[in-house]
Amino acid sequence: MLTASQAVLAVEEVQPAVVIGQFEIPQSVTAAAFEAAKQRGATTLLNPAPAQSIEPALLAVSDWIIPNESEFYLLSTGVPSDESPTDDAIMAFARKLGIRLAVTLGSRGVALVSADGDSVLRLPPPSTAKVVDTTGAGDAFVGAFAHALATGLGEVEAVTLGMACASDSVTRQGTQTSFPDAQRCQALIAALSESVSQ
Repeated sequence: MLTASQAVLAVEEVQPAVVIGQFEIPQSVTAAAFEAAKQRGATTLLNPAPAQSIEPALLAVSDWIIPNESEFYLLSTGVPSDESPTDDAIMAFARKLGIRLAVTLGSRGVALVSADGDSVLRLPPPSTAKVVDTTGAGDAFVGAFAHALATGLGEVEAVTLGMACASDSVTRQGTQTSFPDAQRCQALIAALSESVSQ
């Protein structure tokens, strides 16, 4: 099992611009990695899956939390729900945590809380020809979002690229095998760059 010292060493050796964590390893390990990342000026993104309470030490060193709808409800209310969260509920949760928040909404896109916490921007996903398998779409989103932030794109562009990669991934079977390859990623990034420059 990965230890806190191993996680810190990895951050120190790689010196990434963005560090992503989730709940498949102990939160104390992720908190140690995030602390090391923040000491080096990196951005930290927490994908709270599988959903569970966030320990205060990890919350303190997380810049962003990116849950899906189910995770959002379990984290914010402790009760699962099939309802789409309201803007008020999303803003209240972001204010309670004191953190940046983007909630992935599946086929309805992403709800992004503004930097001041006073509004929610709902961004629709690109149209997808045929959904084959949604497994791993959230991971595709988080990875592309992190890449975009690491390369200096703004948060709206990061969400847009994340949705493009997630929407692309659902057209293929599997999880990691469904993620866009390097050539496809470059095409998605080029399309985003073109739309931003217009």
